[in-house]
Amino acid sequence: MPLSSPRSGHVSRARTRALASAAAIVVLLGAPLVGPSDPAIVRAQRARDRAHAFGRDAWDLRYKIKADDGNLWASHYGHGHPIRGDADGRELLLTYDDGPFPSTTPRLLDLLDELELKAVFFVLGHRIHGQSANARRGREILLDTWRRGHVIGCHGFTHRTMPALPMDEQEREIERCEREVTAVIGERPWLYRPPGGRLDEAGRRMIVSRGYTIAWWRYDSLDWQRGSPAEIAGRVTRQLEGPRARGGIVLFHDTVGETREATRLVVEWVRRRNRQLRESGSRPFEWAGFDAFYEPLRRPPSDRVRRAAKVGMGRGRPAATDGGVPDRAATDAGRRRADAGPQ
Repeated sequence: MPLSSPRSGHVSRARTRALASAAAIVVLLGAPLVGPSDPAIVRAQRARDRAHAFGRDAWDLRYKIKADDGNLWASHYGHGHPIRGDADGRELLLTYDDGPFPSTTPRLLDLLDELELKAVFFVLGHRIHGQSANARRGREILLDTWRRGHVIGCHGFTHRTMPALPMDEQEREIERCEREVTAVIGERPWLYRPPGGRLDEAGRRMIVSRGYTIAWWRYDSLDWQRGSPAEIAGRVTRQLEGPRARGGIVLFHDTVGETREATRLVVEWVRRRNRQLRESGSRPFEWAGFDAFYEPLRRPPSDRVRRAAKVGMGRGRPAATDGGVPDRAATDAGRRRADAGPQ
């Protein structure tokens, strides 16, 4: 049959249409459900690239991210009320400052995995800056910390006391730390802890304007003063012994060698104490995530109404004012404590 016959032309056109349809189906089936600019895809690709850069397989089962991992919610912790570290009930949260430190942080991370606990690590930017061996190792440890599900916070770049610095220097401390952390984990930090807990009003306003939630603590281990692990742990547990003891945020430093074992001793003490509390019919302590302490600056009116009603029945903390500052800070003493940090 000649190629130019009407029948052959009909067959060619039909075949062309069929091939075009098949190609369209292949494209549709192979296309992602979300666009390539979707933030989740971009973050996943960046994480994969970073992991390969460090010589690791991004999808290694050891580093699988679980649904309850704290770092998945880290971006929701910005724009919150300043957190002084106390709790309504018996919720406890472990926090570690000044790392990452090559000789101590990895061993602490292994212990937290063993204890099945998540913590917040407030990072110093200078520890992961530059091309020294310690800085490169610090970046590896920070990425590992994040991938194990811990929340990463900003602690400044050099640990200088903020009120002693001009405002432009205070801003640089935050910006440089934020930039270093973001370059490693692909997410900016949303939590900030001032070095030494000291912060003036101008610094507080600057930090809040950048979206940070400021987090202090209630129980200070004073591990930087050294001492045996038992002595360090005892500084925390003695404050938790009273029959009316509340929970709160616990401060450690992952740069101190004794802190790893002190952490274990505190966790073991809490388990023993919880058995006593249950036997007496009292509420036990609970290891909680940061969400147990976080309150957004702006909440739906219905939530404020419910919270006000709850306080009216004698439970919980006072409701937040419209200005985004807890009522507790309305007193002169509360304002002084907010400016100075924990006492």
